[in-house]
Amino acid sequence: MMEPHLLSLWLCLKDVTLDVRLTTLTCLVELLQGDYIKFRGAMFFHLLSMLCDSDEMVVDLIAHCFRDCLVVKNKNIMFEHFVDAVFHYNGYQVSFMHCTPH
Repeated sequence: MMEPHLLSLWLCLKDVTLDVRLTTLTCLVELLQGDYIKFRGAMFFHLLSMLCDSDEMVVDLIAHCFRDCLVVKNKNIMFEHFVDAVFHYNGYQVSFMHCTPH
């Protein structure tokens, strides 16, 4: 039910107004905790990038989300997404030309 609105929420996470970012992040954490939205796809990267926010309250809230919400549900979450995160944040594009057998 919430899935179609996630794009709008991701955009709000990058808003210049602190109140918008905090409110959006609070809503996302509550939706995740209530299992109204599932943690999958690009959500990991959107939330992980919030750890670099300029406001300490945002960083504390996202750290709480990872530590007390996401890791509790899946203890291997950081391990499972580590390589993908390295590729994502370094702008790596998969080249299928190198993957095809000769």
